[in-house]
Amino acid sequence: MIYSGLLSDAVDEGLNKLGQLPKRAIYEALETDFSMQKKDIPTRFTEFSSILLGNIGPSARPLLEYIVDRFSTGLPTQSLTSIDLDESIKRVDMILKSSINLSDDIDHSSRAGSAGAETTSQADNTQRKAKRTPRTIRE
Repeated sequence: MIYSGLLSDAVDEGLNKLGQLPKRAIYEALETDFSMQKKDIPTRFTEFSSILLGNIGPSARPLLEYIVDRFSTGLPTQSLTSIDLDESIKRVDMILKSSINLSDDIDHSSRAGSAGAETTSQADNTQRKAKRTPRTIRE
């Protein structure tokens, strides 16, 4: 979920460039008109971008480019600014979704691993008890 924080910071930094009043107005409009809270932006970044482009118009493009650039500087991969804005937005969305899925996979595998460890441990204990308890066969 590191990437969500990176994107939240990049969005906030980009909106700061507009000034406090426009920044607050955008966050308020997102919440009231689109049911999108500030914390939702990373998981709904494509929608956020479309809302800005649809409501601000082409003037939103430099803002979105700035946000994508700021986000990509925190990534351990190449910059996303070398590709067009629409493709950059899609890649940001893919990065965020894959990081969420990855953390879900890690969480599920750790749960499964611990459950598997308990089952293995129980089986080991049963085998040890069987070896220690001599059985007598009566005819």
